[in-house]
Parts: sequence; C-alpha cells; structure tokens
Amino acid sequence: MRDLTDVRKGSRSKYDRLSDFLRTIAADEVVMTFRQLEEIVSLPHAARERASWWRDQRDAAQVKAWWSVGYDACPDILRKEVTFRKRDPVRK
Repeated sequence: MRDLTDVRKGSRSKYDRLSDFLRTIAADEVVMTFRQLEEIVSLPHAARERASWWRDQRDAAQVKAWWSVGYDACPDILRKEVTFRKRDPVRK
C-alpha cells in the first residue's frame, strides 16, 4: 500500500480525507484493514464492532465519504477489514 501521508494534508474533515483517498484508486475494489484506514481517519469504536456503522446510515458523514466517490463499503468485522467496491454506475 502506498504512503498515505499526502492524503491527510489540506483536507476539510476526517471523512473527506477518506473520500480523497478513494478518489485516487483506479481499481473497482480495494481492501483495507482497520489499521490502514486509521492512517487516513480515526475510526470510532463502533466502526470496529458493528457492520451497520459502515452501511446502514446513508445520511451519515462516514457513509457519504465513500458513497460520494462511487463506492460501497463491505466490512468484515472479524477480519478487521473493509472492502470498498465501486457501485454499478446505473445504481445511485
């Protein structure tokens, strides 16, 4: 995984940094561990314990972070990782 320091600089809010990072990804899918995500954004305890934090709150700031750049988040709490998958462009 590349150095994430440049993504942190000059961003507007902590979840915007995640949007900025995902926007730079050319792949349709990217798997990140919670530890890798922590290099970009401080995850709350709920993110490590509840899959619903990642997908059930469409109006929540964290969901908007990946939704706004065309990704869905598919967490695996037991493996401590999240797969971000590009949404079908037809689905909005």
